Amino acid sequence: MSDKRKPKKIKQQLQTGLDAIKAEAQRKYDKALHQAELELNKQQQIARERLDRVDRWALEHVDEALDKATEEFNRAKGVAKRKYDRAIAEAQGSLQKISSKQALMWGRGYGKSDDR
Repeated sequence: MSDKRKPKKIKQQLQTGLDAIKAEAQRKYDKALHQAELELNKQQQIARERLDRVDRWALEHVDEALDKATEEFNRAKGVAKRKYDRAIAEAQGSLQKISSKQALMWGRGYGKSDDR
């Protein structure tokens, strides 16, 4: 009977050994997976921080560009306003000169029609 028990015993020993190997492999896999998750989280955090720095840098540069553009626009607007005001003043001056000349001409009798 010992011959019949020997294969069962060997089979049980092999199964026990395989189960131990399987359990150890699962433990190592779980540990490696956990380490990989930690490393991935670390890399994600580093990437987020870099992205935040780039976002802040870009935002600062866009703000600076907008400030410069606004200053340039306001300067150009001021120049255009002064030119406009000068043109209006010149036009009004010319209109006054023309009106004065016409008044003089009418006062002297130029432009009167003969109704005789």
